[in-house]
Amino acid sequence: MKYRIEHDSMGEVLVPSDKYWGAQTERSHENFKIGVGIETMPREIIHAFGILKKAAALANNKLGKLSDEKLSAISAACDEVISGTLNDHFPLVVWQTGSGTQSNMNTNEVIANRGNEIAGAKLLHPNDDINMSQSSNDTFPTAMHIAAVLMIEDKLIPAANELIETFKRLEKEFEQIFENEEAHYLIAKRAHEYAKLMAYYRCALMEVETKFKGNTVDLEDLEQQVKERVSDLFDIDGRDKVLNNVCIYAIQ
Repeated sequence: MKYRIEHDSMGEVLVPSDKYWGAQTERSHENFKIGVGIETMPREIIHAFGILKKAAALANNKLGKLSDEKLSAISAACDEVISGTLNDHFPLVVWQTGSGTQSNMNTNEVIANRGNEIAGAKLLHPNDDINMSQSSNDTFPTAMHIAAVLMIEDKLIPAANELIETFKRLEKEFEQIFENEEAHYLIAKRAHEYAKLMAYYRCALMEVETKFKGNTVDLEDLEQQVKERVSDLFDIDGRDKVLNNVCIYAIQ
């Protein structure tokens, strides 16, 4: 394997030449050899970081802090992070120090190096440009919130709707079965009991109320009620709120 030399405040470090991450990612990769290949940082978080960094770049450009040229390179690299094209360049596990600093820097380094490659020039710096006006104390919780929203919309709601529709379909399939001939009594009885069982589960599914952020939710109307409340994930006080609002803009 070929390596290149990267530098940070602690000195030189060897990084695989075919990877976009830099010195800080490599040090974490070397120091936290726990759960490698098993407990890798979830890809949903990484993709959310791509959304966040693109949103931050849009905000910094709008404020006049980031040039159009840099925004273009950052946006292109972020799109690749969001799509999953650069998944192999995020090797870190969930075992890290404090606030997720290493994953934040992993993202900064990958976007900077890939952005420079796209631009064909040494244009971007991981801290000065990609991480401009940010802190891992803000970015990691924000990435978690974005990932939660996307998972609710892309996974939870479709799965819940599919479950409800499955119960409805099975109930309808068996609703015409009757115990009307003694010759088929056992088979018909079992099928009828199954139909009643499915009806029972469907009724339970429709009637049971669960709690979602302190509010009652009827699972029959789960999608609409979850969507109405999912924006609460972005209702955060302080400086984080501004960045979150920009993230909403970027997603749209």
